[in-house]
Amino acid sequence: MKASPAPSVAHLISQSRERSTQDIKHRRFVFHAENQTVTLDDFKIDPNQVDLRVVDTSHLPLAKNAYRLYSLTEVRDALNPLLVVDAGTAATLSVPTSLGLVLTNGHVATSISHSLFATGVFCVNSSGAAKVAYISEFSSLECRDAVQSGPVIVSPGGHLGIHTAELSKPPLRRSLVSIDSRGSAHFIITSPAHLYDVAAFIIHFLGSNAALNLATGTTQSGLLVDDGHITLVYGNVNASIPAAIAVFRKNQLPR
Repeated sequence: MKASPAPSVAHLISQSRERSTQDIKHRRFVFHAENQTVTLDDFKIDPNQVDLRVVDTSHLPLAKNAYRLYSLTEVRDALNPLLVVDAGTAATLSVPTSLGLVLTNGHVATSISHSLFATGVFCVNSSGAAKVAYISEFSSLECRDAVQSGPVIVSPGGHLGIHTAELSKPPLRRSLVSIDSRGSAHFIITSPAHLYDVAAFIIHFLGSNAALNLATGTTQSGLLVDDGHITLVYGNVNASIPAAIAVFRKNQLPR
């Protein structure tokens, strides 16, 4: 799919290295684009040093025989990940069951949707490597864990994957995942922004080779970091969500 030519690069106002751990490197960027100032928090992880998993929140029992959808806070409390971010495409805000693929540890919780919006997939293979691709490529990816979402904002190869028409929509809070040329995964959350501007920024400043929008808006977009020493909360971490991506210390997956 061809997208619009790359826009002029947003003006970087500041960047800072926030408190990081051995497993997660946190940087904050502030940039100006389309007459607005955007704050972007980037959490970079090396899939070789951690375990990445997709969480099906409809099968996460916090009490005996109690199955329902859970929030990021409840996923954190149940599984104790280093980082958790919401993912997937919800049916509605009141019934946030997944409308797209959710695959966890080889088990298909929900099947692929042919949505015009959820055009991409975040995939983790059996060796733990992470990838962002178009959902049409899923059958060739050999994923152990995967979640469908969209749109793809950086096409594989580091090309702008979204059109200028997106600029006509209101800017919204975003949570995204980006894979760089070295295979590191970047979990990103922004203040209200256009996906077009965010895509251009992460290509130029983060070396994004492929990136996928995970969730949008104040009710869905959230990210939570908790390494046992510091807790960082972004967006809405108490709303029920259809799925999540969780980062665990190596060899410390919950039983």
